[in-house]
Amino acid sequence: MSSGIHQSSLRQSGFKSCKERSCLSKRRYWSQVDALVMAARCIERRNVPALGAYRCRNCAGWHLTRQV
Repeated sequence: MSSGIHQSSLRQSGFKSCKERSCLSKRRYWSQVDALVMAARCIERRNVPALGAYRCRNCAGWHLTRQV
């Protein structure tokens, strides 16, 4: 989360809990396929260990995770 974002603006945007706020700092993918394609690129190009994707309850998008 950016230090410039205040609690009041987070509440107004509908993000209240720590888990919900953590969603704001992550890149959102609109589909599981999009997320998994990016995971494969990261593994190949950046030599990142295995990555997976999960559906976010807060934004209904997809995020990458190292917990595979």
